[in-house]
Amino acid sequence: MDLVNADNSSIRRDFVSSEDMKCGCTSRLPLAVISVAVGSCSHFGFHCGVISAPSQVIQEFYNSSHVDRRGIILTESTTRLLWAVTVSILCLGAAVGSILGGYAGDFIGRKRTLLVNNAFSILAALLVILAQYLNVYETVIVARFFAGINIGVSVTVAGIYVAEISPTNIRGSLLAALGIGTNAGLIIAFVRHVV
Repeated sequence: MDLVNADNSSIRRDFVSSEDMKCGCTSRLPLAVISVAVGSCSHFGFHCGVISAPSQVIQEFYNSSHVDRRGIILTESTTRLLWAVTVSILCLGAAVGSILGGYAGDFIGRKRTLLVNNAFSILAALLVILAQYLNVYETVIVARFFAGINIGVSVTVAGIYVAEISPTNIRGSLLAALGIGTNAGLIIAFVRHVV
């Protein structure tokens, strides 16, 4: 038995008893998969979809924040540049997060990596909230970067974690829940804009 299979079976023993291994499912396994799908993968979909509708509001906030702090109105090209950075910085953060997630997943384990990764999501949310109170638009850009790190780690580690805890006969079905979680995040973002 190679090291990968030994590690995989030891992880599965935490979730699956010997009787449950015969049928392929336990009571804790769906809870773990749903937690990963909602807690990790839905962030990816949400952050991809949420930025579309409030673009005009955010650009106006950037301009008013700049006027309040520096007394100068941003030019239209500068506002568009800041908006482009705001949207695209998520991808840069995701690239950094995917690299960090690979190392962290190997070093502290997949489950712990996903739990620690929530700190990036919480930090991003706090920065977005503080942006309006501090009247500093740069915090929105930094928040999007941290949200990107959260997404990169989640996308890198979540699939491996679910594959490791899943019995082989239902592994594909459980991994599909991650895609459903991503699409659910997109739907929530788009419904939020409508309401």
